[in-house]
Amino acid sequence: MATPTRPPAPLPPGPRGGRLRHLVARLRDFPGLLDELHGRYGDIVSYRVLNRNFCAVSDPGMIREVLVTKRESFHKTAGYKDLRPMRNPTIATADGEEHTRRRKLFQPSFGSRGMAAYSEIMVEKAHVMREGWQDGQAIDAAAEMHDLAMGVAVTAFFGRDMQVDPKIGKAALDGILWDFVLGALPFTRLLRALPLPGNLRAERAWRALDEVVHEVIRRARNSIIKRTDMISLLVNARDDEGIERPFSDDEVRDEAFVLLMVGHETSSSAMTWCLDHVMRNPVVRDRLEQEVDEVVGDRPIVPADHSSLPYARAVFNEALRHTPPIFFLGREAIEDCTIGGYRIRKGTIVQPCIRVVHHCPAHYADPDTFDPARWTDPATVRRMRHAYFPFGYGSRMCIAWAFATMEAVYALASIVQRWRIEPVLTGPTPVNSTGVYRVGGALPAIVRERRGSNAR
Repeated sequence: MATPTRPPAPLPPGPRGGRLRHLVARLRDFPGLLDELHGRYGDIVSYRVLNRNFCAVSDPGMIREVLVTKRESFHKTAGYKDLRPMRNPTIATADGEEHTRRRKLFQPSFGSRGMAAYSEIMVEKAHVMREGWQDGQAIDAAAEMHDLAMGVAVTAFFGRDMQVDPKIGKAALDGILWDFVLGALPFTRLLRALPLPGNLRAERAWRALDEVVHEVIRRARNSIIKRTDMISLLVNARDDEGIERPFSDDEVRDEAFVLLMVGHETSSSAMTWCLDHVMRNPVVRDRLEQEVDEVVGDRPIVPADHSSLPYARAVFNEALRHTPPIFFLGREAIEDCTIGGYRIRKGTIVQPCIRVVHHCPAHYADPDTFDPARWTDPATVRRMRHAYFPFGYGSRMCIAWAFATMEAVYALASIVQRWRIEPVLTGPTPVNSTGVYRVGGALPAIVRERRGSNAR
């Protein structure tokens, strides 16, 4: 008697049709589209955009399947791999053994020696920024955080002796974001080949950054003194076992572009959201000011203060939960597989929806409330950790998470030590979700000097 065959696993639920509508919705408000699909169909949803199959996943267990237990069934999507400035796989785009090799070579760049040098730069740049403000001045908090993050990035990545104009880094980043948008449109190859103003600006910016990166590489290879900038550390990187092939100059160049893209845009967006939330929540603002006053007082902030500012870290953690810059991930199924008991066809783009999970009441009490105190209770933190993915998860978790956390803590502490920032906007903060989830446009604010703050 023949053994009955098991019926195939069902496909995830989802809307029929809507290929063009989903494209328009994705370009206009991608977070809103993911919220809508989750609200209508649940934690796993299949939908189509033009000729591609997508699957949005909003359950922590299913996300772990995609990122950890069944990660060998998925690769990074072509949208990340096909950006024009990069000519080689990078730590953000490589898969399998090539990703493992790159992660091993990256480890020394985020070791104690490198982080000590970066922390000094972060404190210094934050101090210079705040000292440029005047009592009662109107500032664009988003622009200030973008300038701060870019200033930290170009100095930490390229070294103090290079004196790189942050505008070079910003122009290169703008070019990458432009290319990312083209990659999401039909006829991408044709659009990239046209002499569009955006293409011409991007190519000029990439050539200018190329010159900087290759000069740093030259100095790193010829210097007798060990340099502590990140590019030099990558040039000289060796894994602990000494078996991995070192980075070539061309690979270092591509990693520099990726570091700039990931390290600046996500960090500046996260710090901008921190300021927005602090301005709009007086209770949070007062507690943050109290912590900084008690820990730092009137003396200058120093790198060692980071470990003594738990509430500042809680503010950053809550900002990443409430308004995560990386609000979804993309993985392409390279074979037929199952997730959560549902069949995923080869070629489907699976999207772990970080922001959706972070706002789910099943995982967070009052999820739409900005409440850093939830990160100050160890028992509560343990309950929430399974549903917290701001830096990804598993072997591909962002290698620069400690860098980003330190930068935000120093920025927050330095600002509130001297200034109270008051909001100008009364309505909802505008959002731009192209590439990352960030404040849309300017974030106007007024700075008021705090009474009794004489720190210089």
